[in-house]
Amino acid sequence: MAVVMAAGSAAAAVDFSAFVAEAARESITELSNADGTDTARAAALKPLLLKYFDMQDIARHVLGGYWKKIGAEQQKPYVDQFVNYIASVYAKRVKDYAGQQLNVKRVRDQGANATVCTQVDDQDTRIDW
Repeated sequence: MAVVMAAGSAAAAVDFSAFVAEAARESITELSNADGTDTARAAALKPLLLKYFDMQDIARHVLGGYWKKIGAEQQKPYVDQFVNYIASVYAKRVKDYAGQQLNVKRVRDQGANATVCTQVDDQDTRIDW
């Protein structure tokens, strides 16, 4: 999963590893507390997407050059639907979560940005943030 994290001049003070660990911990907690339906998991996931990810920037990036062709009156509904879609997709993907842990393996600091490389337990599942 590629994640866009807004980073400004305070980026040097950001502990990217801790950021990812906290986002994963809170996500696991919230998703564990949601009832077992896809709808409930999506509802639990949506506020976390908005809290930890720059969803407007991600949605703009996904739309590409078409972003400039639509006005603000279309951009906001598009972003809202994009967030709902992503929450729904990932709610279904975490359905089979069974207590696996996300382990930070390394951080590639790239100045104002970073990539946090993680692995799910000792599996081959790698997630880069």
